[in-house]
Amino acid sequence: MDKLNLSDERFYQIFMASPFPITVSRLADGCLLDVNQAFVEASGYTYEQLVGKSAFELESWVFLEERQRIRTLLEQHGEVVRFPISMRDGHNQPRSLLLSARLLELFDEPCMLAMFYDVTEFKNTESRLLEQNQELETFVYRTSHNLKGPVASLKGLLQLAALELTDEPAQRYLGLLNNLTQHLEAALNELIDLTRLKRGQVRMEPINLREIIHHIVAKLKFQPIWTQVDLKIELESEMIYSDYDMMNSVMQNLIENAVKYRAADRPLQLRITSSRTPHLTLCVKDNGEGMSDEVLHKVFEMFYRASGKTQGTGLGLYIVQNTVEKLGGSISVESQLNVGTTFTLTLPQPPEQAAS
Repeated sequence: MDKLNLSDERFYQIFMASPFPITVSRLADGCLLDVNQAFVEASGYTYEQLVGKSAFELESWVFLEERQRIRTLLEQHGEVVRFPISMRDGHNQPRSLLLSARLLELFDEPCMLAMFYDVTEFKNTESRLLEQNQELETFVYRTSHNLKGPVASLKGLLQLAALELTDEPAQRYLGLLNNLTQHLEAALNELIDLTRLKRGQVRMEPINLREIIHHIVAKLKFQPIWTQVDLKIELESEMIYSDYDMMNSVMQNLIENAVKYRAADRPLQLRITSSRTPHLTLCVKDNGEGMSDEVLHKVFEMFYRASGKTQGTGLGLYIVQNTVEKLGGSISVESQLNVGTTFTLTLPQPPEQAAS
């Protein structure tokens, strides 16, 4: 415990001139022995109203247990650094503060030298930003959902038009419109996935990973991009413990990514394997275009597109990484240009599931 004499002129000058609110109080009862001018101005009290009183008498503590916690930490460690507290000022307004304190000996009894940093405005700004962000997410989610119906109707109308307008120019333009509509639908689905990820709760349950993969592949097989694909699935265990919708989103993005960025000079070889260690380790490996080191470092960034050859939002791998992290796991990528890419996911599994 440090010894300090309040009559020390050098200390007192520093104490009073500090731009940060500082107090000296008895540890036992919290009685304020002295306060500097910055604390007087910040507190909303006069100097006379403060000195000789405790925060209990002033009814300043919003949560009394915070004072006891600070005292315990000081007795154990001798100091407290940036401890978050809530106190009421002289106008009975709550303030969010960070307290740093040190245990001192004054007049042969333990005292607390405390400095305060007001973060109320920061907290209020943070709260407003979180609220605005939530409103924006709600708007994007609802708008994306509301647009899905018209887009589905547009796809149906284009299919009908393709049956009736059989001349070559019409078919060409309808094909272009259909491609654009598919890209719009994919973008809406990615926005829905992203907002669902930010808003939704994880619902962990036993799911069949092989069935998820087969369901995704079944839809892709009817698209022109699914040609000359050699797919092999080797799973140590088909049943895993995860969130079905989130896992479906992850696998769909990774499989579609492999197909989009396939090499032009060879059939696509796509390998999906899993093992238990006891975590689930899931690998999606392809022999596609691969990526340079420069691209590799940016591949999980929002809106980043590795190639201009394909149309997309640049959200796919960003969604994958955030989804995997929300599931409590991690994802890494290895790639070599003109050789291929491997995404490796590590996901936690409960002991009984890991042992199955």
